[in-house]
Amino acid sequence: MKDELKDFMDAIINDFDISITTGYSGYLASDMLYSAKNYVPAINETVAIDFAHIHSYLGKRSLTIMKNAGLNESLLPIINSCILGTNAGMVLWVVDDLEVEGSEICQDSRKLIELLGINPIKPNSWKDLYSFTREAYLEGENRKLPQILIISNELFKTKIIFTSQKLKNNCTSSKEICVLHPKTAKKFMDKFNKNSKIKSPL
Repeated sequence: MKDELKDFMDAIINDFDISITTGYSGYLASDMLYSAKNYVPAINETVAIDFAHIHSYLGKRSLTIMKNAGLNESLLPIINSCILGTNAGMVLWVVDDLEVEGSEICQDSRKLIELLGINPIKPNSWKDLYSFTREAYLEGENRKLPQILIISNELFKTKIIFTSQKLKNNCTSSKEICVLHPKTAKKFMDKFNKNSKIKSPL
C-alpha cells in the first residue's frame, strides 16, 4: 500500500496545486505525511495550522494532516483561521482512530468541527477522499473558511482507487488585514459569530 499511497498523495498535490503539506506525526496520519513530496514538518499541530494559514493568505493552497488528538491541540489556531478567514484553500485531514488501534481515546471529531460553523466531511473511500478534497478547496475559497475532512481507520483497509481531475489555483496573495487588532476585531468577530455555535464576547 505504501507505493499506492505515494501515488495518491502525488495526485492530490499535483492535481489541486497544493504548495505545502504539513502536520504532525500520529497514528495513520504519519503514513500520509511521509508520502507527500512537499511535506514540511511542524513541531506540533498548532504550528502546522499556522503554517497553513500563512500560506493561505499568500495565495498558496495547503493540506494539513493530523490525528484526532491533534485536532484538540490545534483548536485555538483553527478558531483563529475561522475568525480571520482564509484566502487560498486551506484543507485539514483529521484521522479519527475510532477503533482505538493506536490512540488512547476514541473520538468522533465531527461534533467538535460543527461548533466552528464548518460542515465536517467523512469520505468512505479513497475515491471519495479525492473528490471531497477537491470540493473542499472550492468550498473553502468560496466561503473563505478552512475545510475539514474526517478519515477513519476503515479507509486504510481498502484498496486505493480514484480518478484524477485537475483543479487550478487562481488565488493571489491577499491584501486584507489578517491580524486581530482592537480596530479590526469587531469585523472579524461579527463574521465568526454568524457562522459559529461558539459565541465571542467581543
